[in-house]
Amino acid sequence: MLFNFGCGVYWFEIFNFYAASGFAMLFLVFCEICGVFYVYGGRKFVAQIEDMFGFKILRAWWYLLRYAAPLLVAVSFN
Repeated sequence: MLFNFGCGVYWFEIFNFYAASGFAMLFLVFCEICGVFYVYGGRKFVAQIEDMFGFKILRAWWYLLRYAAPLLVAVSFN
């Protein structure tokens, strides 16, 4: 989420230069997925995506974002 703000490119450059090891990037992605889907709310997130696209997305995307993405990132830590 930090990279989506107005100064996101600046933060990305700092992160890329100093801490863009594989583990750090995976940890950031894992925290972002969990933050969006479990703290903000998966249903609200999918509703906003559907509002932006203008049509309902497949239910499979909801399962992929909720279960598969965090699982794949967590497995990639090793």
